[in-house]
Amino acid sequence: MYNIRAKAMAIVAVMSLISCATDKASAPGHYEIVTFQLVAGTQPEAFISVNKEVENFLSAQPGFLNRSIGKVNDSVWIDVLSWRLKSDFEKAFEKSASDEAIIEMSKMINEATYNFFSFEPSLSH
Repeated sequence: MYNIRAKAMAIVAVMSLISCATDKASAPGHYEIVTFQLVAGTQPEAFISVNKEVENFLSAQPGFLNRSIGKVNDSVWIDVLSWRLKSDFEKAFEKSASDEAIIEMSKMINEATYNFFSFEPSLSH
């Protein structure tokens, strides 16, 4: 049940982001979607607070366009990131290993619950 619902929410989130891209030149060329659960005992407020710092890292990365993070249900979170190019994401991902906010955020996520989706849109309007 969790995987089907999380995947459906990921699809809806991406469709919403794609439909909002009105300027074709600024339309994302790559998406990263992650669903996950927090480590038991992690307070959602603390997780959101750390993610405000993660936003500082992301917004400084070349090619980063947008991020939406939220809860699918009481236990599952979704993080949707849009990038100009896949190579922009890959470069930022390499840099993220040394970013303190991302390291702190990662400690709050139960690694066994990660589901990654990565794609370039085949259709957008």
